[in-house]
Amino acid sequence: MEKNLNLEENLANEWFYEKNGERIGAISQSQMINLIQTGGLHRDTVVWRKGLKDWVFLEKT
Repeated sequence: MEKNLNLEENLANEWFYEKNGERIGAISQSQMINLIQTGGLHRDTVVWRKGLKDWVFLEKT
C-alpha cells in the first residue's frame, strides 16, 4: 500500500508545460521551480499536473 501512496505522490509532483505549441514534460516540481526562477516559464505559461482538471495558466496554480 505504501508503494501506491509514493507513486501517487510522485505523479502529483510531475508537471507538464506548453511552449511554442508543444507540450513538454514530465518534469519534477524542483525543475518547475528552477524554470520559473530562471525565467523559462512565465505567468501565462500553460501547465498541467495530476489533480488539475485541465491545463491552466501558471499564475492559477
